Amino acid sequence: MIVHVLVLFPLCATVERGLLLSSPRLAVTVLNHLRVPALASGLLFVLFFPEIIEHGSRTYQAATGQK
Repeated sequence: MIVHVLVLFPLCATVERGLLLSSPRLAVTVLNHLRVPALASGLLFVLFFPEIIEHGSRTYQAATGQK
């Protein structure tokens, strides 16, 4: 959360402002094509992060018998 507030949010805001200043009509469609995949990727990453770092692997293996 701290990384998002201190790094990613200002970076996204700067890119967004730059796109809006360069071409307002084009910028809205470009921003929507960037926002939706970024949001989907971020949500999937948050959802599967425990599995990615193998947090709870012993519990999962005990419950399912799979690795």
